[in-house]
Amino acid sequence: MAQYLAQRYGLTSDEIATIGDMPNDVLMFAHSRLSIAMGNADPQVQRAARCVTRTNGDEGFATAVRRFIVPQS
Repeated sequence: MAQYLAQRYGLTSDEIATIGDMPNDVLMFAHSRLSIAMGNADPQVQRAARCVTRTNGDEGFATAVRRFIVPQS
């Protein structure tokens, strides 16, 4: 999916961030500059990601966006 969207919107993998929590998301991580695992993700997924955020129940997605994708100046 990451490759498809990159091609569709004319992006390079350096312009893509991916966030996942399941083992099948590891494949997607290979096609993005920034890969983020949720805090509740399987340890295998967390090891494959460049960064790990909080859990789903603890605002993990929003935290990842604020901390890693759109850092505050």
